[in-house]
Amino acid sequence: AFVGSSGFMGKPVVAKSQVCASKRAAPIKMTAAGEADMVPDMNKRNIMNVFLAGAVTVPFGAVVGGWLYFLYPPSKGGAGGGVIAKDALGNNVLKADWIKTQGKGARKLVQ
Repeated sequence: AFVGSSGFMGKPVVAKSQVCASKRAAPIKMTAAGEADMVPDMNKRNIMNVFLAGAVTVPFGAVVGGWLYFLYPPSKGGAGGGVIAKDALGNNVLKADWIKTQGKGARKLVQ
């Protein structure tokens, strides 16, 4: 049998099974977990449920909100949120005009 450090202070080491075998345990009386006067009324239980839901929701929402803020960066309108291509003069480069001048499938950068 395992005996802690306080068990070596001059006490004889006896296995626990030998001690329990020599004594008869008194029968255990089982009682109901909640007696009528120990159970809170329904209004108090509802309030406690609301507090529990709030105590769980706030930290959970903060963690999930942080992950969503990290994983989904903000975008500035538009369908794709991309940057419009400009030429050297600062004019917008249109897709149709680019294909006419460069040809379909061209992989040149806008200069």
